[in-house]
Amino acid sequence: MTVNFEDIGWGEYVVQPPSFEANYCSGTCSFQLDKVSSNPYVPNVSCTPDKFDSQTILYFHDNNLILRTFPKMIVTSCGCS
Repeated sequence: MTVNFEDIGWGEYVVQPPSFEANYCSGTCSFQLDKVSSNPYVPNVSCTPDKFDSQTILYFHDNNLILRTFPKMIVTSCGCS
């Protein structure tokens, strides 16, 4: 999944990068628990992010140029939960 700062209305604030790949996880996971529990109130196990990387962004805030590293912005690994 590409996050494009211009597309989300932040183009005039963010200097670099103009976009980045955030990645994402999707889908269901098959576990033995799924076969045992047919309770409609117990959600199915699904694929979710379990490891992340940070993203450094250069942006303007109150007329100041800020270089900041934001944690957990990029999904690097998926797992079942």
